[in-house]
Amino acid sequence: MTLEQITKRLAPVMAEWPMGSIVWHRADRRRGVLMGYNIVMHDEVSLRIDYGASGWSNEKLAAMQATCPPDDDDGEQWKESAGV
Repeated sequence: MTLEQITKRLAPVMAEWPMGSIVWHRADRRRGVLMGYNIVMHDEVSLRIDYGASGWSNEKLAAMQATCPPDDDDGEQWKESAGV
């Protein structure tokens, strides 16, 4: 993958998910800070999240959101948009 292809692939993700953003995992409601991006299999982008004491994790875009999930969220909705 060339640098141009990488930049083109990351640009929309970086615009929607700026580094340093506070994000929440939809399934378990963990709060973290977006610290970077990964390209997986040459076309899928995942987010590198720092969960503090819980450590780091690479997360699919569909599993994360920019606002805290509501209390009545059972944590399974992200699977529908991720095709799981």
